[in-house]
Amino acid sequence: MKVFLAGTSLLPDYGGPALSVARLATALTELGIEVGLWAANQSAATTPFLPPGSSVRRLTGSEVEALDNLGGADILHDNGIWLPHNHRIANLAARHNISRVVSTRGMLEPWAINHKWGKKRVAWWLYQRRDLKRAHCHHATAEAEARKAATHKL
Repeated sequence: MKVFLAGTSLLPDYGGPALSVARLATALTELGIEVGLWAANQSAATTPFLPPGSSVRRLTGSEVEALDNLGGADILHDNGIWLPHNHRIANLAARHNISRVVSTRGMLEPWAINHKWGKKRVAWWLYQRRDLKRAHCHHATAEAEARKAATHKL
């Protein structure tokens, strides 16, 4: 099995997702799963959150190039929503018929929605609503987050 894990950034100053996504990648490889780790800002190449000698494949380039370098994937796990790269990843998964898992990571909470509300409203109607519906699985870390992903309206 091959998993393509995607995030916005894997640098320490990005916060919790950088660490948790890198740790997820490491844990999956310890289970014998081939993992490619990619970040929109190209930080997979330099993240300090992967242990020395890790078998996680550090992918760079565009999301298309990274997927090609991995040799395809069985699952594409995108960590985040709203950003253009999240939309491109949703389309990439659909084009290649790859099951896509989405971790919204609190980005549907009221405080997050209210930050840059106008841009998010436009994104919601242009692509984000559809991208969430097309996901094969929503990964949530709390019951409230799971409910929001399933029923959210903007």
